[in-house]
Amino acid sequence: VDALPTGFDVLHGDAARQAFPALADDIVGVVHARRAGWVDSGRYAAELVGRAKAAGVTFLAGRVDGVEREGGAVAGVGVDGCLVK
Repeated sequence: VDALPTGFDVLHGDAARQAFPALADDIVGVVHARRAGWVDSGRYAAELVGRAKAAGVTFLAGRVDGVEREGGAVAGVGVDGCLVK
């Protein structure tokens, strides 16, 4: 067991579905904690938010009503009728 990798994997699209075939159709990605017997979801979410903010992410509250793509990547998100890039 000690030889198994530790850490986290971020899986998107087909990779997420290949690893977790039972995902609902509207799930676009997953974070997989390797070797985790259990996860304190509140603490985990707080850590993700804290690290994202430290990296410069801004969180907005609102309803997503569109996604703008360029070259296969997300270039902007419509939130409550306003395009955020």
